[in-house]
Amino acid sequence: MRNIVTFAAAQICILCASAATAAEKPEPRPAIFQKLIDCRGLSDSGQRLACFDAQVALLDEAEAKQEVVVVDKGQIKQAKKSLFGLSVGKLPFFGNKSGDDSSEEGDNYIDSKISGVRMSPSGKWIFTLEDGARWSQTEYDTIRQPKNGDAIRIKKTTLGGYMANINGGHGIRVKREN
Repeated sequence: MRNIVTFAAAQICILCASAATAAEKPEPRPAIFQKLIDCRGLSDSGQRLACFDAQVALLDEAEAKQEVVVVDKGQIKQAKKSLFGLSVGKLPFFGNKSGDDSSEEGDNYIDSKISGVRMSPSGKWIFTLEDGARWSQTEYDTIRQPKNGDAIRIKKTTLGGYMANINGGHGIRVKREN
């Protein structure tokens, strides 16, 4: 009986490992972009130029119809920063692979300024940052009264929470409200 249980447990581990490996495969490139890249493989320069011209025209048309969106690294960084603290799942176009320990702003921390502050009826601080993100204190912890313009750094904690440091002071636990 023990051998059957051990065998079943091993089978489950193998299935889970293969599912995890399948989930880590990178997203394929969009077909319209891949066809443009494939033009490089043509050896005849006339055919290659014709292929590039045709595929660039199709890509331009798709972008104009918003079927394809082109963003640069700066736009991605700004989007990551504005979504920091929200549960949005893994978005492949943000470039975060599982296990990514990036120290880039927007991945594991944000730096901002407080543009609004108030105390909730329960006696906890609620901060509005300059980008409109609203964060609230989750545990009772006495801190110096925050003011508009104070620097704030919010970073992810090991267990999935968030810790805020105002003007470099001691950290308080916070959560994103909007």
